[in-house]
Amino acid sequence: MNTLEILLLVLAIFGGVDLAGKGFGLVLITFPRLMSAQSKLWRLLADSVTIPFFRRKAVATQIEEVLNQTAFRLQQYLPSGWVKRAKVRWVRNSQAPQLRDGKIVLRVRPGVNTDHNLMQTLWIYFRGALFPNTRDILPDELVSGAALAIARAGLEESHPYLLGEFDTVFIQQVAGDKQMVLDHFADCVRLNEYGLLMGPFLREIDYVANNSRFHSERAELPTTIETILSHMLGFQPFLRKNKPEHDWSYQGSCSSYGFLLVSKPPDFRPGIEAYVKRVQEKLRRGIDRIYVVGRYEERDFLFRVTNALLSIRELKGLEIFPLFRDYRGEPNGVGALLAVDKLLGKFKLSARSLESLPIQNYTIPLPEEIEPIRDTAEISRDLAKIAEDLIVQLSDYEGAWISLAEFGTELRKQISGFTPQRYGGRNLISVLRKLDGLEFDERGTGPAKAVFVRMRSNGQNSQQNYDDQLRSAHTKITEIVRKYGREGGWIFLGQLGHLLKIEFPEFDYSRFAAASFHEFIGRIDLIELEERGEGHSKTYVRVKEAHIADI
Repeated sequence: MNTLEILLLVLAIFGGVDLAGKGFGLVLITFPRLMSAQSKLWRLLADSVTIPFFRRKAVATQIEEVLNQTAFRLQQYLPSGWVKRAKVRWVRNSQAPQLRDGKIVLRVRPGVNTDHNLMQTLWIYFRGALFPNTRDILPDELVSGAALAIARAGLEESHPYLLGEFDTVFIQQVAGDKQMVLDHFADCVRLNEYGLLMGPFLREIDYVANNSRFHSERAELPTTIETILSHMLGFQPFLRKNKPEHDWSYQGSCSSYGFLLVSKPPDFRPGIEAYVKRVQEKLRRGIDRIYVVGRYEERDFLFRVTNALLSIRELKGLEIFPLFRDYRGEPNGVGALLAVDKLLGKFKLSARSLESLPIQNYTIPLPEEIEPIRDTAEISRDLAKIAEDLIVQLSDYEGAWISLAEFGTELRKQISGFTPQRYGGRNLISVLRKLDGLEFDERGTGPAKAVFVRMRSNGQNSQQNYDDQLRSAHTKITEIVRKYGREGGWIFLGQLGHLLKIEFPEFDYSRFAAASFHEFIGRIDLIELEERGEGHSKTYVRVKEAHIADI
C-alpha cells in the first residue's frame, strides 16, 4: 500500500469510529437504561488499570447514568422539551451548565463524597433544565429552590436512602446562607407532595413569565410568583376543606387560572354536568386557563369530564399529563390543561350538547419506575425472603446490626429497579417496617441520626404472624361497621377510626403497607366506600350488600 492508501485507510477507520460513537450516543438517548453498559465498562477499566483518567471517567459515567435515568423518569411530569440528555464534565470550579447540540453539559467540581457528587449533579442539571425560555427573567432563588425540590423527588424515587443526607447536609451546603432559596425549596417540596409542583405550578410560572416579558408588569413578576405560590399552597389537603368557590381560581394581570378537582361521584349525586357548570362560571369571571386534576385510578372519569368541558366552544385542550402525586398525596395523579381561545373568547358562544360531543380515549401510562401498590401477601413473599437473606449475609451470619444505608445499597443490587413505591411505601424504611422478621434501632439525633436493622430472633414465623394480624384487623373492622352502621349500614370513616382506637387500640394500618387508613379500609373485600365530598373528609363505609345477610 502506498502512502495515500494508508492515509485513506486511517481516515476511514477514524470516520467509522466517529460514526459508531454517534450511533451509540443516539441509542443511549433513546434508551437511557443502556447507559448502564457504558458505565460498567468504564468501571471495569478503572478496576483493572490503575490510571486516574479511567477512575474519573468511571465515576463521571456512573453519575451521568443515574442522572439521565432520573431525568428520563421525571420528564413525563414536566412540560414538553424541558428535559434533555446531559453529559458530565469534571472541572476545577463548578460553573453554570451549558447547552450544546441539544444536550446539557454539566461542568461540575468533583468532591470526595460520591453521594454528594450525585446530589450536586442532579441539582445543577435541573437548575439548567427548568424554564428554558424564561429562566433569564425569573428570580434565581425560585429556579434554584424548584431544582432542589425536583432533585429531591428524583432521589425519593431511585435513591431514598440518600434523602437523610440530602436534607440535613447537602441542602445546608448549597443554600445554607440563602434564605430565599431555602424558602422556595420548602414551598416547592410541599407543592410536590400533592402533585402541583411539576404539574400546574411550573407551567403557570412559565406562562406568566412569557406574558410579562414585554409587559409593564415584568417588574412585579416576583410578587406575582409569590401570590401564585401562596394560592397553590392553599390546596394542601387540610386547607382544601370547605374552601369557597372563588378561592379555586386566581386572577392577575398576566395570568388567570382555576382548578377543577375531579373525583368520581356516587350515582345519586350530580355528575359531569356539575363540573361543566363550575367551569362556565369561572369563564364568566374572566378565568382563561383551567387545570383539571384527579386520581390515576379514576382517569377514565377525568377524561370524560375533560371531553365534556370541550363542549364549551371557546375552550381548547392544551395538554394532558401525569402528576407525580395526586391531590391526596398518593403516587400517580392525572392532570389536564385547557385554555380559552383568544379569538373565540371574544364572542358570546353557546355550549354544545354533551350528547353530541364525541368521547376521546386518552392513554396515560403509569410512571416507568412506579407500579400499582401490590397487596401485602405479595410483598411478603418476594421482598421478605430477599431482605432477610441479605441481612444475614451482611451481618456475617452472627446477627449484627446493619446500617440502613448499607442495606439499601445492597438491596438495589439484588432487586434491579427497586423503588419503595413498588412495595407500597414512600421510602425504604416504611417498606421494611412491614416485615415482621426485622427489627430497627435508631441511633443519634439530628444530622447524625442513623438507622440500623437486623433479624429478629423469633422471625421464622413472621409470615404466619403477619397473615393472622391482617385477618384479625379485617374481622374487627367489619364487626365495628356492622355494629355501628346507620341508615343503610353506612358509618362515617372518621367515626370508624375513632371507634377502632377504642376497641382495637393496638391496630396500626402502616404495618400493612397502607399509606393511610382510607387506603387500608379500601382493601377489605367485605367493605365498600362511598365518597360524599372532595377528598376523604366525607367518606362513608359499610358492609357490601352481598354480605349483609351474614349480619
